[in-house]
Amino acid sequence: METKTFKTTTLSRLGYGCMRFPKIPNTENSIDVDKSKALIKLAYEQGVNYFDTAYTYHNSESEKFLASALASYPRESYYLATKLPVWVTKNLEDCKTVFETQLKNLNTDYIDFYLLHALDKDKFKFVKDNGVYDYLLEQKKNGRIKNLGFSFHDNYTVLEEIVNTYEFDFAQIQFNFVDYLFQNAKKEYEILTNKNIPIMVMEPIRGGALANSELSKDSKYNLVNLAFRFVASFDNVQVILSGMSNEEQVKENLNSFSNLTPLSEEERNTLNLVRDKFLKSKVISCTSCNYCQPCTKEIVIPKLFSLYNELLLSSNKKAFLDSYPTFAKTGKDCIDCLKCVNHCPQKLKINKLLKEIDSSYTYLRGAETP
Repeated sequence: METKTFKTTTLSRLGYGCMRFPKIPNTENSIDVDKSKALIKLAYEQGVNYFDTAYTYHNSESEKFLASALASYPRESYYLATKLPVWVTKNLEDCKTVFETQLKNLNTDYIDFYLLHALDKDKFKFVKDNGVYDYLLEQKKNGRIKNLGFSFHDNYTVLEEIVNTYEFDFAQIQFNFVDYLFQNAKKEYEILTNKNIPIMVMEPIRGGALANSELSKDSKYNLVNLAFRFVASFDNVQVILSGMSNEEQVKENLNSFSNLTPLSEEERNTLNLVRDKFLKSKVISCTSCNYCQPCTKEIVIPKLFSLYNELLLSSNKKAFLDSYPTFAKTGKDCIDCLKCVNHCPQKLKINKLLKEIDSSYTYLRGAETP
């Protein structure tokens, strides 16, 4: 496992994202404890020491599960990252309650890396208006937070405002070979680097979307490996998070992070071709983060988007037409409550997209009718 020094701390380059653990069948958020503990054990014993969770992950089960999964290991041998979701709070007192609850959930008296979760313009305004930063800074001075940072989902002008307003030890951004240009990740990287703020990376393969078999079928390279090495090539990137859901993914990622060699010119050209194909397909920019869940009408939004993206990338109409009716709820059931839209880090117009997918199904079904 390759490592990198953060201040005086040695961190594994691969961080375990605790948002995509295997689930108990027929449930949306219930973690399969035995399978997930085995994955944590495998990663930890092979050198992964950075574990990134959040108050809301897996229907608020992730923090408690992670504490139990790491309980047998020395506390100083691993680093916990978790986040304050200001959108579930109404005032500073609520934020304090969430923080205290997180310490209990994680069975610890300090958090190594604490983040303001998914900051955008509106959430940052809440932070400023309610004295949230000052409270967290006080917790840092008291040793209950070792490093204070934020994760970010907005345009780079908002990022500039954030880092020019407060001092942070690190930041977490969405960074991959597509979003480097497509969503101005390059500019975000430059802003943070110029401020000497180390970067933790989320969505290095866009929730698995960049590992799609249709994107890689014409390539001799392992796209996941190339994607990780692309991100790791940037000097200010500290930890690269991956939400690993099965043993194969853990082992594949461990292999990639054991030898993060620079990309060759041919490999970079491969990524450029894949990026162009991905963007031309006009796939929905969903990373399967599940922030849109649970849906008021119980629509499993990320899975519907994934199915539709498969259609766009492969043009396999039959697979789409066969699978779409198996969903209990679809776009036709959407009531435009906009809860999902308000929570989406990618700023997707989810309600409109659901109805577009439903319209596509209706059209294709009619076209296929003899």
